[in-house]
Amino acid sequence: MEIQTTDLDTSWLEDSNWFHSIDYGNDLISRGRFSKKVPPNYTIYGVYELLKDIDLRDMTCMDIGTMDGIVALTLKNLGAKHVIATDMAKCETFVKGCELLNYEIEYKTPVRMDEIPELLGPQKLDLVVNAGILYHVLDPVETLRICRGILKKNGLLILETQYLFDERRPIMSFNPYDNGRRGNPNANTFWRAGKKTIEGMLELNAFKILSTVSVNGRFTVVAQACDPAQVDSKYPKMKNVHETYLRDEHYRERVDYDGLTKEKTSSDIKYLGERTDRFIFRSLYKSNMPFQPVWRTGKANKIKTFFNDLKFWISTKIARI
Repeated sequence: MEIQTTDLDTSWLEDSNWFHSIDYGNDLISRGRFSKKVPPNYTIYGVYELLKDIDLRDMTCMDIGTMDGIVALTLKNLGAKHVIATDMAKCETFVKGCELLNYEIEYKTPVRMDEIPELLGPQKLDLVVNAGILYHVLDPVETLRICRGILKKNGLLILETQYLFDERRPIMSFNPYDNGRRGNPNANTFWRAGKKTIEGMLELNAFKILSTVSVNGRFTVVAQACDPAQVDSKYPKMKNVHETYLRDEHYRERVDYDGLTKEKTSSDIKYLGERTDRFIFRSLYKSNMPFQPVWRTGKANKIKTFFNDLKFWISTKIARI
């Protein structure tokens, strides 16, 4: 799909408060929230890396928490038949970007995570992108349960989140009480989980982990919605949960393993990339994804950023030994 702009007024590119830096073509680029010292949109580099190995043609996709819409626009550009984008508040930058590109995307606001199943009704999706959401919600396990519930069997979830990059244990930090070096000062950050915790929460909700990408303090995973019996976890306790949890009437959550087993709607979407845990140096990464601007900064700053990335890479390697 070729990117084409129209003769619309583009003064809003200069006036608006942007979250993403988006290259619309024809030298029309929004500035984004990061300074030039940081590669633009580096937090979704993992999303880019996983999306490049998924054929989206004829697929129905959702971008949760779309903000200015760079992921939703990318899904549409990559050939998705139908793209739904949701957010808690309306961004005029998203609306104007769609007009500029003449893209038809179903944009729904305000929508909370728990309202998405009602929004979709019986409709099921082939792909869900949940980027930059998990650490903002009060109940991350419930968020992943909802993602599993709106996907067809064999559908794909791309989950991107902050994480405890140097933590090997299956733990999660409650951020408002974390005064250590790993704490996040933002009032909208509640949970920061280790890699094993994120993968475990996904398996709990009947997802099969396919591949992961780390970018400094960010973690992205592509996971396949499956029958609970197909999770094939390395941890025996997880199998016990799937097989016996719902048999005890005194302990019951909203997860429905029997319903997931009986699910009939199936997706043909495929992830064709590497089945690995890999780390991306944001200072070196070059994406060929549409709408991603080139990082233009001085050589000295690129070198400084590289060494910062190297520190993260070493900490991540040590944590996974």
